[in-house]
Amino acid sequence: MKTSEHRSTKGFLSLTLATRRPVDRDGCRLGTDITEFFVARLLERCSSKDITDTLGPFGSIEGVYVARKREKLVFRFIFFSFKGVKDAVDLEKTMRNAWMGSYILFINIAKFSWENEVGRDGRDPLGKKKVHSDPDANYHNSKEQEDNSSREVLVSEFAKAYVDLHGKAIIGKMKDLWTLRKMKVLMKEAKFGDAVIKYLDGLSILVVFKSTLEADNFRSTAPSFGWFNNMEIWRGQLVVFERLAWLNIYGVPLHLSGNETFDSVGRCFGKVLHASQRQPEDNLLTSNCVCVCV
Repeated sequence: MKTSEHRSTKGFLSLTLATRRPVDRDGCRLGTDITEFFVARLLERCSSKDITDTLGPFGSIEGVYVARKREKLVFRFIFFSFKGVKDAVDLEKTMRNAWMGSYILFINIAKFSWENEVGRDGRDPLGKKKVHSDPDANYHNSKEQEDNSSREVLVSEFAKAYVDLHGKAIIGKMKDLWTLRKMKVLMKEAKFGDAVIKYLDGLSILVVFKSTLEADNFRSTAPSFGWFNNMEIWRGQLVVFERLAWLNIYGVPLHLSGNETFDSVGRCFGKVLHASQRQPEDNLLTSNCVCVCV
């Protein structure tokens, strides 16, 4: 298939295949089933043949537009169009493994494209059927989403885990984040270095010992260390789920960007475990972070 080559006034080298888009009587392009894609990480001196050889196996190429300027990673980039695309999202996923030379191409659906805005047969550029808006339908859909946000599962009475650790492990909730991070070192210093520490969630850990005797010994000794808020022997009981989240906080006005302000933002989401540590000598003032337990 031959290509015609010409310079455009917008800084693009246009490599247009012989197949042209249909136009109406006024010379305007008609809506067709054409989908345009953006491709980056091209070879430095790739030709139109290299492009068509690489992308041709994925579909019927309608047109290729090679930019003379470069994208932010200094690679060359192009826009190309496929005709007759039934599912653009699926095609985009398929082309993620496309290589040109020693580079794997970066390909996605063009965001600002005339072709992608014009659908055919009532379909949007992604190949999905368009549905007219209905307030009652939107209400019912939102209710369905709320109802589908959680699921109930009937668990078999035989679905048990870590039964072999009953009596030989301790479940404990740590006092603070610092103690959690230093737990292995603290265990060795306390002569319990042979125990295996398994992280659960939040501030909770499972400490596994070789025998029930060692577990009982640790349980009777650990309160004097001050590491745990609470702990108990593992016997298959329910453990409350928690998780840690690090929050990057942006947009706080400079005159309010003290540690207490950032901690107050963190408390809106959960218990603050690692408070703001901003210091007067800090030079990066765009953001700050805190750790919360939610």
